[in-house]
Amino acid sequence: MREARNAREYAAKPGARGCTARMILGRACNEPVELKANETALALSMLLDGFAFVGLIEEWNLSICLFHRILGGSPRPQEFTAVRVNKKATGMLQRRPELLTALRDPPDEVLYAAARTRFQAQVRSVLAALGPPMMRPAGGSVDSRH
Repeated sequence: MREARNAREYAAKPGARGCTARMILGRACNEPVELKANETALALSMLLDGFAFVGLIEEWNLSICLFHRILGGSPRPQEFTAVRVNKKATGMLQRRPELLTALRDPPDEVLYAAARTRFQAQVRSVLAALGPPMMRPAGGSVDSRH
């Protein structure tokens, strides 16, 4: 199979969609086979029931804190470093928004929506377990002597 010359050609290739679903299923991201609907459903079930934690890259810092709150340990400074930031791809999508339509990924969009919902539920659960925030006096500081 020849290499794609641009994003639109890549998106049209068999197996271009469903990378996240494939990886959850333990397969290669770019496997050149279309994902079946039952495989997406299985990946969704695994995402909802098989992971102790779900984080979101666009909520990186909160995800790091949430990870440690749920699974233990303390965050290290290097964990808050942005990884795999692709400014070139982001810039291209900002300049050519029509590519977003060409690059749509319905199987992974289903997984992302579920992951986002799960992430938000995890945040609410952790916040509820921590209790209400400490009330501060009108001056904004807390006097530790009381």
